[in-house]
Order: sequence, then structure tokens, then C-alpha cells
Amino acid sequence: MTQKPSEGKSGQIDCFMPCPCLKLEPDEQYCLNGDAVHDINFVDFGFIPCFESSDKASDASLCLNMVYADNDGFIRCGTSKKIIEVRNCRISIKDYLEAIENVKLLYQGDLVTDCVCPECLYKTIVGIYLKQLGHKARAG
Repeated sequence: MTQKPSEGKSGQIDCFMPCPCLKLEPDEQYCLNGDAVHDINFVDFGFIPCFESSDKASDASLCLNMVYADNDGFIRCGTSKKIIEVRNCRISIKDYLEAIENVKLLYQGDLVTDCVCPECLYKTIVGIYLKQLGHKARAG
């Protein structure tokens, strides 16, 4: 069972990589949050930076390729604080972590590192939500 990340004793938030909405092209980077294309300034730290709890959003054009779980169990952008939405569905931390594990299982042995490709993660999340919508449509 997946537990919701919580704020640590020092006020730091549990963060996760990658952001499923990051789209990397050879010369440009985009954010696909909310099913729209947003120009961004991508900063690749190569690790998950920790940050202090704050309600204040940073520049929405900045991307650190990082998400965190809000108190309602949905993932949010680490900089803009906007809820991550794919195909008009808000992404839960449970589904995000499930998608990460699915991508790792699918490409087991093919990945040089433990990193997960944002595009692979995005497609896996879309698949999870389409499957859930299909079950709801058949049940209804």
C-alpha cells in the first residue's frame, strides 16, 4: 500500500521525479500540464531538490522536473504549485507511484540508471486513467 508523502519535521516536503508533464525536445522543453503546451525554462539538477513547505508559487515558467503530493493526495508541480492534470484528470500520488513502478517493470534491464523517462511516465499515466474510465463506462 502506498502512503501519502508527508511534511518532515524540518518543514521539508517529500518530492518525486520526474514530472510526467515535462516534454524534452532537442532544442526546447515544454510543460504539458492541463493538456496545454507551456514554454518553460528547464533546470536539471540531476537529483531531487528538497524544499521547505510554502504556499508561495515560483515562476510558472521554471521547471525542476519535480512533483510533490498535496494534502488531498494529488501531485503538484514543485515550482508553480499547480495540480498536475493529464487528459482532464488530476493525478493522485497513488497513481503516480503506480505508473513509476509500471515503467520500471516494463523497461527492467533496459535502463542504465534508476531514472524514469517523463514521456514514458506520461503515457503510462494516460493508460492508467483510460483503463479506469473504461471500467467506469462498462459499470455504468
